[in-house]
Amino acid sequence: MKKGRSFGILKLRNRGTTIDSLSSFLDACKKAVIVGFLVFGFFVIVLNANAIAPYFWKWVESISHFEGFGFKFDRKNAEENVRKLENQLHQNSDGLSIDATFAFAAIARASNSTEAISGSSILWVDSNWQNNITEQTILEDMGINVYRITTSAEAIRAIPLIKPDLVISNVTREADPARPLSNCPAHYYSLPRWADDGTTLNALNDGIMRGTVKKAAGFSLAEQIATMPSEFRDLASPVSPRIVFYTGQSGEISASKCARLVTNRADVLLNSVVSILEEVHWKRLGVARASEAKRTR
Repeated sequence: MKKGRSFGILKLRNRGTTIDSLSSFLDACKKAVIVGFLVFGFFVIVLNANAIAPYFWKWVESISHFEGFGFKFDRKNAEENVRKLENQLHQNSDGLSIDATFAFAAIARASNSTEAISGSSILWVDSNWQNNITEQTILEDMGINVYRITTSAEAIRAIPLIKPDLVISNVTREADPARPLSNCPAHYYSLPRWADDGTTLNALNDGIMRGTVKKAAGFSLAEQIATMPSEFRDLASPVSPRIVFYTGQSGEISASKCARLVTNRADVLLNSVVSILEEVHWKRLGVARASEAKRTR
């Protein structure tokens, strides 16, 4: 019995030695393959340096432009697009304007709050979206996702899907019907250029409240949002609304109870976007600042 047991143990030991040898052989093969790939990669890089260089410098540039986690804050491009927008509005403003210095300030503020700004979502409702491409590009340079919708009906369907942090809208949309404004009243302080001849300011405001002024149908979007489920209704909260009306013909002369402001100035729009996103994502800023403070101690 003892000999049998001894033979069994010896047999197991021999089997273990075989397994160990096989494992060592496989490890050696893995190392050889890795070294081979590294040598091959080195020669590929050397022989194709000119072809690879552009991609390398693009990566370096992305680091200098604060790209990370899938979002990119490109301050240089944003400022260049502000200059571009300034020239565009100088040539053909259609009522829109911009103070470039104030716009640069908005970009500077956003660069110091990238945790709150980059990765945020904006729903922009405008039937003439091509008129605001440069403004949209500036927001995208700041790492913001901008979703374009052309009608209020589409916006109401899109909000539960997109869950935007704020909504930008124009006021005049021919395809949208005007609606009575019971939750989100709006009014003008002076007559817009599109007002019919002979219309008084009181008559215009009365028509807007009753939903009979089609050229002010954009204000109805806030009314519709105010009747959505509570998680989306907050966009139109009179206490802290997250709707901005950006319009050339109604800016600075009108107001809506459920909108942060009605403006025709691109710089005011940019600063308002930064302020709203900082408010919405203030917890991100707190965590980031706390982490930074710990690192500097």
